[in-house]
Amino acid sequence: MPRNTSSLFDPMPGRRWILIPALAGGLVTLSALPPWLPVWAQTVVMEAFAPVCHQLPERSMHMSGTALAVCDRCLGIYIGAGAGAVVARMAAGFEAHASPWVVLGIGIVPAGVDWLGPWLGLWINTPSSRLLTGLWLGGAVAWMVVRAIRSASRRTR
Repeated sequence: MPRNTSSLFDPMPGRRWILIPALAGGLVTLSALPPWLPVWAQTVVMEAFAPVCHQLPERSMHMSGTALAVCDRCLGIYIGAGAGAVVARMAAGFEAHASPWVVLGIGIVPAGVDWLGPWLGLWINTPSSRLLTGLWLGGAVAWMVVRAIRSASRRTR
């Protein structure tokens, strides 16, 4: 018997959405490995993340005296993306009809303000503010991607 994929509890056939938290979890895990790796492997992991993160030591978490492979904000983005995808999936059918651009703006504005304030000399941001604004941004982007996957799934049925 064919499965009813239009159900509120299965708005994304094929479970493609699971790729987002899986990828985000993998990135978080990889970025946290350097403190426990031999130097040669630390270098490999750090170089792998270098194209997507500035990796400034003063803006990165440290464990056992070694910086993680990404800064506070990037770590927040990865964690937020995984969490945002799960929340978007759980909230399927209950979502607001906000424009994806509004959702993206809601995610970008706090991170932008947190980035711009120190640049303009208005205040100094903190590791916590960078991590939290990254979480918010990652969650918003993941929410948009899950909505796009869901929308594409509906159109192809």
